[in-house]
Amino acid sequence: MKPLLTASLLALTAGALCAEDRALVIGIDDYTALPDPVVLTQAAADASRFAAFLTDRAGFAPAQITLLTDADASSDGVMNAVIDELIGQTAPGDRVVLYFAGLGATTTAPDGTIMPALLAADAGAALGQMPADLFADLFDLPGTAPAELATFGGGPDRQIWTASTPGEAAWESADGGLFTAFLLEGMGGVADRDGNRIVTNAELATHLQTRSAAWCAADTTCAGGTLTPTFAGAPDAPALIPDHLLPQAGDGTLPQTAPLSFEELLAFVTDLFGPSNTAGLQLDLSAAQPMAIGTPVTFGVTSGQDGALILLDIGTDGRLTQIFPSALAPDEGGAITADQTVTIPSGSSANGLPLQVTVSGPAGRGILLALFTANGSSDDLAQVLPPGLSLDGLPDAGALLFAVAQKLLQRDADPGQSLDWSATFVPYEVVP
Repeated sequence: MKPLLTASLLALTAGALCAEDRALVIGIDDYTALPDPVVLTQAAADASRFAAFLTDRAGFAPAQITLLTDADASSDGVMNAVIDELIGQTAPGDRVVLYFAGLGATTTAPDGTIMPALLAADAGAALGQMPADLFADLFDLPGTAPAELATFGGGPDRQIWTASTPGEAAWESADGGLFTAFLLEGMGGVADRDGNRIVTNAELATHLQTRSAAWCAADTTCAGGTLTPTFAGAPDAPALIPDHLLPQAGDGTLPQTAPLSFEELLAFVTDLFGPSNTAGLQLDLSAAQPMAIGTPVTFGVTSGQDGALILLDIGTDGRLTQIFPSALAPDEGGAITADQTVTIPSGSSANGLPLQVTVSGPAGRGILLALFTANGSSDDLAQVLPPGLSLDGLPDAGALLFAVAQKLLQRDADPGQSLDWSATFVPYEVVP
């Protein structure tokens, strides 16, 4: 048995209406009962934070939440709460939430199957290792609750979130567990990418994956490894928080997207795009660093292969903008010839005047990212980019770049769709 820090969330609903709510929230720091004692620092606090979120933002009443921490979260305490509180008192139309923060492990079933397990506070005892599918099996048992609860087992109304894949470790910081922090951040409204006041499971999954991957890329203890939150459920369904509880977009209380720090963005870009440069792509800026606001600047790009180019700017404000090819210069194409430097901008604007780029604010640090394909045109490359990158660009560059990298890798998996792409990037700094 190899214990790993883990966090997971099981959210269930037996119908469209939420007549009543039930939640079992577990957080365990004290694992001194293990043969090799372990003491965590944030699991119990994370459980309290999650319980507070349920009452403050998700419409749960305090009496509907059972909070078990440390010694109270023994195997008996957890199983009794699942059976008595979640199964015994739940009726059709209710929401059921099971949250666990603590250690996970793998156990061997009698048939030799290796399966993940959650560790109760008495993890050193035989029953202290609770197989992860045990909870789903309990909800699947016939006769334990009204028939509608059978859909809890594997139907479309069940959502399962985990902080990492098997074999990965979840992480704590001084402020709490990362998974819980990013989960609450996303469900609180930050993950609402389209601004429609509904955080879907797909939006929340993107938020969790982006934030986790960026943190792991930037942190020395995780760098070179992976941190991959996982989700099972209906992607387009609303996540745990009901849509009507999100504030109106114009009332000033909607949480702003939590931007990645420059260090996180730089590590993220390095991790996602740094290893892919078979074309020998090179990118240079004409202006010396740091660059003052208002400074004219040109960019030079050279490739060792013929192909097509797109130049993106991760601005100091965290927005992602396409610089080249530009909608402002209809005569500017994206083609690039091997060993010949392309100067950007080099075309003319719609009124026939030379196109010029000047450094804009705010002061801070940004990244220029060049994407190249040797197997297609800039239009083909643009298919992996989100629409709307020209002119004012789009917010939340980290999430957008994560999606771009995923699409590029998906294309690589199909030889007929591969773009044979390369990438390079240059950090820059803007001063007043």
